[in-house]
Amino acid sequence: MPEERRRKKKKKSRRNRSGDDEDDASPAADEEQPLQINQGEAEFANASAIHADNQAVAYDANGDIINDAEEQPVLTLLQEDDGAGGDEDAIPSPIDEPFNDNADATNNGGLDDNGFTQEGLAVAMAVDSTAEDEYIYAAIEYDPDSKPPLHKNRRFRVYTCMALMVVIAVVVVVVVYATKSAKDPTIIDEELLYGGAPTGVPTPSPLTNRETSGVKEQIEAGVLQRGVNFTGMDESDPRYLALDWILHYDQLQLDSDDKNLYQRYVLALLAFTLDSTAWYTCGEHRKFGNVTENFVVEDCKVENAETGQIKDHKVWLSSTEECEWYGVICSADEVVRGVELMGNDLIGQIPPEISELRFLQYLALNGNCLYGTIPPEFGKMPNLLSLELHGNGLSGELPASLQEASKLQLLNVAMQYQFSSVCRRSNGTIVNTLFKMGNPYGGEYNGGLAGPVLGANVSMWSSMKGLHLFDNSFSGYLDEKIGDLKYLVFLRAQNNIFSSWLPNGMTNLKKLREVYLGKNGLKFDLPPNIGDMEDLEDLRLNENPMNGTIPESLYNLDKLKYLWLQDTLNCQGGECAMDSKVGFSGSISTNIGNLKKLSWLLIDNNPFEGSIPTEIGLCENLAVLHIHKTNIKGSSPKELCFLRDKELNNENNAGVFYADCRPNNKTEDPFFKFDEERLAVARPVDSSEDEPVYPATKYTPEVRTPFYKQRRYIIWTIVVFVVVAVTVVFATKEAVGEDPPLIISEREAAIKPYIQAHVLQRNATWDTMAKKDPRHLALNWILHQDKMKLERLDERLSQRFILALLAFSFDSLAWDFCGNHTLPGKKDYVVESCQVPDEAGRFEEHSVWLSNNTECDWWGVTCVNDSVTGLDMISLKDNCLIGTIPPEIGNMESLKYL
Repeated sequence: MPEERRRKKKKKSRRNRSGDDEDDASPAADEEQPLQINQGEAEFANASAIHADNQAVAYDANGDIINDAEEQPVLTLLQEDDGAGGDEDAIPSPIDEPFNDNADATNNGGLDDNGFTQEGLAVAMAVDSTAEDEYIYAAIEYDPDSKPPLHKNRRFRVYTCMALMVVIAVVVVVVVYATKSAKDPTIIDEELLYGGAPTGVPTPSPLTNRETSGVKEQIEAGVLQRGVNFTGMDESDPRYLALDWILHYDQLQLDSDDKNLYQRYVLALLAFTLDSTAWYTCGEHRKFGNVTENFVVEDCKVENAETGQIKDHKVWLSSTEECEWYGVICSADEVVRGVELMGNDLIGQIPPEISELRFLQYLALNGNCLYGTIPPEFGKMPNLLSLELHGNGLSGELPASLQEASKLQLLNVAMQYQFSSVCRRSNGTIVNTLFKMGNPYGGEYNGGLAGPVLGANVSMWSSMKGLHLFDNSFSGYLDEKIGDLKYLVFLRAQNNIFSSWLPNGMTNLKKLREVYLGKNGLKFDLPPNIGDMEDLEDLRLNENPMNGTIPESLYNLDKLKYLWLQDTLNCQGGECAMDSKVGFSGSISTNIGNLKKLSWLLIDNNPFEGSIPTEIGLCENLAVLHIHKTNIKGSSPKELCFLRDKELNNENNAGVFYADCRPNNKTEDPFFKFDEERLAVARPVDSSEDEPVYPATKYTPEVRTPFYKQRRYIIWTIVVFVVVAVTVVFATKEAVGEDPPLIISEREAAIKPYIQAHVLQRNATWDTMAKKDPRHLALNWILHQDKMKLERLDERLSQRFILALLAFSFDSLAWDFCGNHTLPGKKDYVVESCQVPDEAGRFEEHSVWLSNNTECDWWGVTCVNDSVTGLDMISLKDNCLIGTIPPEIGNMESLKYL
């Protein structure tokens, strides 16, 4: 019953709310007494409530109480039992504890501030139905054991900030200390004046402490030569680059008063001047792959060419001590005593500042690409003992001041004339010492060093032991004062233009062992006292316009091993040519037997006469004897024939004996012959060709012939071989039934006889030719390895064969460019392309010789009008071709340039 009543009340309440606007004064029908409000759920209606005495109370729109409760709709609070289904849209009211303050309840009409009566009953409040539902936050359960996260802990934050501040302070201190220790440049504050008219000179960049430390001024005053200073110097000048490196890039940061400042700057200057980044060994100081020049690479390894051992060194311009750089030799006190950079692709001119290495004793820059002149400042080096600059492209006169280096013991400036050494700069351009200043595109060849080097001032080299001057353009005469060089051991000055005679003062050189003066303009005869040079081992005077007889004292040189007097010249009107009618004359003395160590005797192309003395048999070390193109006649003494059993033989090309056996008119009897009783027979040989005539070895019955040379052994060996061969052939026939045919392709059968008939020269045939003959190798390539597979009727067959013959004849695998057609470990002709630098230093693409491309694409080959039917030019200069020119090249009728 209560449940039913409650539903009726709810329905009636809804009807009253919907009809308020239509009939406000209509009384409520079937009015029921409201239920007493208990704590629990409540439903709300607008503008009504319950008074504190449990009487229905109504409120108007302004919130005032309407006394006539019967005329107003009543909001009834219904209590629902647990489990009864209530309105799902009802909004629960918050439950608070009731107030007990009667005064406050009275003032509010019996309600406290939270809408509760004095008895703690909830009372409905007027709620605006259009207001939004207020979100009620749920309370967070308090856990007394829980702790806040670490990053929200106040103490943790404080300690973290303090630690971070300490770390920052330590880092700042370390950086400042390291900066001061490294002496990094710091900018000096300058006062800038603003205003006024601008000057014509740009404002200079701020100076650094290093630039104002006195280093620059010290180097300028103590190192730079020829009045040069850094003011206004181009920044690309090697001297400026070396200074910039010393000031800003060198990690050692030497001060102006450092004892090693000069030598470190000079070595840095040497590196910048001679393009160290292009050196073969230990010059690349930059980090590979880095665009900027960072001096970071320090270590390099170099293999000893003699021992094969690999030794560690330091790279030039690295941050290490200069005494550790490759090729730098220092004493115990870290003073540079030597610089040795042989064969390391050094490029450029020698800087004169190198003379400021005051304690330098040894300088070896040979085998590089140096050009220009020798600095005269070298004469101011008081401790210089050895200067080796040979094998470069130097030119100009040898400085006269160099003879002031009185302590100099070795001077080697040879091989400057007609010496070709090719190097590549770091910018890619080519340098060739064959040309003046190393410029291969200038067209002017380098003439080498010049000047009267052996003139009157030669005696100033009082300590000289070795003079190597050959392959240059030195001129003048040989002064008598050369005899004052009492310590001289080696004098090599061949292939120059000295024009005098051998001075008698030279015979005072008791220690002299080698005299190389061939290919000059020396005149007259040998000094009569030449036998006083008791240590002389090697005397070479070939190709000079000399004459006279051999002094008898020469045969007292018991240490003499080499005597070269061949090919004397006949000079008329400034033109010189070899002539056997002029030159040394007379006969060979019987005292030649005193020269027991003589190994080479070359006297050909001279008007010597007489006969060969028997005493020559005492020269048991004689290995090479040239007496052709002379007037020597008579028979060969048996003692000379006996020398064939020692060194003078032709086994393994160890010994050579050249002699004429017939006059030029080919009508007279041989005037140099062998006795028939010694089983030697003269061979008619045209004297116009240098062909050796070898006398037969004398038979001595007391010497037992080796078994492999006995006639009986040879006969029985042949018999056994024939029997074995016949047996093998018979067995093969029995097994096969008939002789197996030799398979030859039709292409080979057509090409071989054609090339033999139309290309080969001098009656050469394939049947008599060795398998390793270049002609046979070229044929084998044409037949089996050339991918072109030319046929007999192909127009290119002959020229392709001849070019292949050139490749095999000249050992193309050893060429500098475009000759190596194989891959490592393979024998196939697989490599086809190669790159060759042009005149501008740029690389061009070509085809390798013996590649599968047409021969007109091979490097150095030019065809007529780009046609493959005729060659116009073959250019293989400076390419290390080795061998004999094949005569078959004469078959190239269209060839115009070779």
